[in-house]
Amino acid sequence: MDQASINRRLRLKKGRIARRFGNTYIRTLRAKYGEGFAPGERSERKLIDVLHHLDDQSLGRLIEELSGHQTR
Repeated sequence: MDQASINRRLRLKKGRIARRFGNTYIRTLRAKYGEGFAPGERSERKLIDVLHHLDDQSLGRLIEELSGHQTR
């Protein structure tokens, strides 16, 4: 798969994540996914504000949730 396809798929997934979880506070997501979710981000910020620089592990958890797999 070429880089353009990978980037396009990631943008689509991030768009779906933003629609589903965008207004969710980081503290709420940490309660579900653990304190390591979105490290370095303040808990009172919303996901939509930090999505563009979310770490791979945290992003992966949300993608799994969109796919219907339970992370815990």
